[in-house]
Amino acid sequence: MASIICTVVNDMFLPGFLVAIDSFYKHNPWFKEKWVVLYEDQKFTNFDALAQYNIEFVQIPIDVYKTARITHKHPGKLQIAAYCLHGFTLSYDQIIFLDADILVLDDISELWDFQKPINATWRKRGGWQAGVFAADKTQLPDNILDKLIHILKNEDNKYAEQDALNKFIKRDKIRANRLPASFNMFAHRWKPDKIPNPKILHYAGGNKRKPWLSKRNGKAHLMWHKYNEELQNRNRQDG
Repeated sequence: MASIICTVVNDMFLPGFLVAIDSFYKHNPWFKEKWVVLYEDQKFTNFDALAQYNIEFVQIPIDVYKTARITHKHPGKLQIAAYCLHGFTLSYDQIIFLDADILVLDDISELWDFQKPINATWRKRGGWQAGVFAADKTQLPDNILDKLIHILKNEDNKYAEQDALNKFIKRDKIRANRLPASFNMFAHRWKPDKIPNPKILHYAGGNKRKPWLSKRNGKAHLMWHKYNEELQNRNRQDG
């Protein structure tokens, strides 16, 4: 089954994504398929920063998303997040959607082994989480993107693509598998005594929660800076 990883990236998120992709390959050297970066023209310019990776760059047709009815107080940020839905247009059977603001701390090959059409973590607030999820397109309707875009454009959605995905799953009675919380552990809510070994830390939320944009020094942020320092040291050694 042909598979890829798919992530939306812009220039502001690039420092976070560089650490995310480096941490992924540190713990998942077995992955040899393509990583697709979805981007908006003029919002992502530094393609050379990712030259060492097997990446396919796909430009988003943003007109499709401009009229999304997003009720969040920062609709522009959520519109960008909604671009991930464009991944459903790609000619691959299995798509692993990963947000750019994550840190991978372990082998996550299990994401490729789940058998249901949608595989994601679940939270009482927000339902199925779109920051990390796996989709098997062979078990989904061919017009899935049309359905998701219709929801985005014609209904109020606070969390953009996540709300649209949840409505689609419920209405079309799509079978979904609940991933362990460790696959998408929100960094600001991480309690090491309850989940000592998360597979993925997700720095979800506003800029203050992004380690490369804030000066917070909690355990999750310190862990991100540790990985970033290792990456920077290697880059300096490589000249």
